[in-house]
Amino acid sequence: MIMNIYFIIAPVIILFASMQVHGAEVEISTSFSGGNVVVGKIEGNTIHLAPDLRGGQPWFYWCFDARVAKPAKIIFDLGKPQKIGVRGPAVSIDEGKSWRYLGSENVEMTPQAERFTYEFTKENQRVRFAVAIPYLQYDLDAFIRKNATNPLLVKSELTKTRRGTSVDLLRIGNPGESVSPVLVTARHHACESTASYVLEGFLQEALSESPAGREFRKRHVLFAVPIVDKDGVQAGDQGKNRMPHDHNRDYGDNPIYPEIQAISDIANKYKIHFAIDFHCPALRGDIHEAMHFLGQADGLSHSNQTHKRSDRGGSVRDGCFHIPFGKLRDLLFY
Repeated sequence: MIMNIYFIIAPVIILFASMQVHGAEVEISTSFSGGNVVVGKIEGNTIHLAPDLRGGQPWFYWCFDARVAKPAKIIFDLGKPQKIGVRGPAVSIDEGKSWRYLGSENVEMTPQAERFTYEFTKENQRVRFAVAIPYLQYDLDAFIRKNATNPLLVKSELTKTRRGTSVDLLRIGNPGESVSPVLVTARHHACESTASYVLEGFLQEALSESPAGREFRKRHVLFAVPIVDKDGVQAGDQGKNRMPHDHNRDYGDNPIYPEIQAISDIANKYKIHFAIDFHCPALRGDIHEAMHFLGQADGLSHSNQTHKRSDRGGSVRDGCFHIPFGKLRDLLFY
C-alpha cells in the first residue's frame, strides 16, 4: 500500500467461456462490474488464465467467476509473477457481497508461474476470485448510505467522465477562514482497490466523534474523490499506464480527462496545498507489504525526533514507512 503525493475509458468487457476440465464442465465469466480475465489453454485439471490488459502494458489485476457443473478440484494458473498476493486470491461465494482470502497454503509460486487451487464441493457451485478484494461504486455507495444521517458528510458531483458517468465528490466540514483545506483521492489507477479501503477508513475517522476526528475538523475541511477513474474501475480495467497516459499522469496544462481538470479546479478554487493520493501499486515484496509514503529526497524533516530509520532503506514513524523520492525507482515506477 502506498500513499503517494502525486497526482481510457473502456466498456465492460464480457467474457464467457465453457470448458471441460477432467470431465467436469467449468464456466469462466467476467460479465459483472470489475470483471477481468483472459482464458488460455487447459492442461488436465489446470486452467491457464491471464489478466486482460486491453491494449495496455503488463499488469496484475484480474477478477472472474468460475462455475462447475459438479464437484472438482481446479488449479487456476495466472502465469508469470506477480499475479497473486501474499494472502492468496480473494474469494467470494455470494457474487461479491462478502470476501475472504484463500490463504497462501493454497498457492504455488515459482519463477515461471503463480497458481492457486480451489476445491468446489457442490454441483453448479459458482465462486468469484480476484487478485485482491474489489472496491466498486457499490461499496462507495454503501459507505455513503451508512453515513447518510451524518450532517458533516456532503456529497456532490465532481464532474462527468468522457463517457458521461457521474463522479462523486465528498466533503467533510465546511470551508472557511478558520480551517485549511485537504484533498484526498484514490483510484487514479483503476485496479488498485486496496487503496480504497484505506481511504474509506480515513474518511470514517474524519467523520467520527473520536478525539482525532474532532480535532481534525477543527483544523481542516476535507475534500475527497474516492474513485477518480470511475469508468475504468467499473469496467475492470488495469488503468495503470493506459495509452496515451493514465489519470495519474494527466495533471498539467491540458488534461484529457474531465476528472483531472475538475480536481485541479477544486485545488485552485480552495487553495489546497496538501493532498494525499492513495495507491497500492504492487502485490508483495520489499516495502509494498507495509504502509508507506513517497516523499522528498531527504525524507521527513530532520527535526522530527519521533522519526526512526528502518532496515529497509527508508524511515518509519508509527509503523508507516517514509521512502525518500527516487528510492524505489529501480523497482517500480508509480
